Amino acid sequence: LRRSQAMPKARFALEVFSGVARLTAAWAEVGLRVAAPIDLSYGAAFDVKLRGVRRLVLDWVLSGLVWCVSLGPPCTDDSVATGHLERDDVRNATRELIEDFVADIARACTRGWAVCLVENPRFSRKGQRKGLCAANRAGRRGANDCTA
Repeated sequence: LRRSQAMPKARFALEVFSGVARLTAAWAEVGLRVAAPIDLSYGAAFDVKLRGVRRLVLDWVLSGLVWCVSLGPPCTDDSVATGHLERDDVRNATRELIEDFVADIARACTRGWAVCLVENPRFSRKGQRKGLCAANRAGRRGANDCTA
């Protein structure tokens, strides 16, 4: 992953928590510029649990290098089917870190004039988190999806 100063002077689309990066592939196929998709499956350098990775992604958005961010955060802990299960402290801390990162990206997008797409926020508990809802209201995007 490169710092914003080392990136080409153009705007990119970015997929975070990309899995196999189908959206990134589709964007590239239609000729859009794409940044490397961010997902732990590509190695430790792409792990958003690392502060440096989170800072770099935020820097890309705030510096105007990214025009669209698609976020597909893991929903295992927030699904209606499994949300009632007890989680250990480490797993809860990881979930909160990811939720905070998603909210930070959403807020950065509203400041940096970027589009922010968050998978399934309305019908999962992650969409009800105050940070994400506040970011949605600030950008006037998806505010009706939040009840918190």
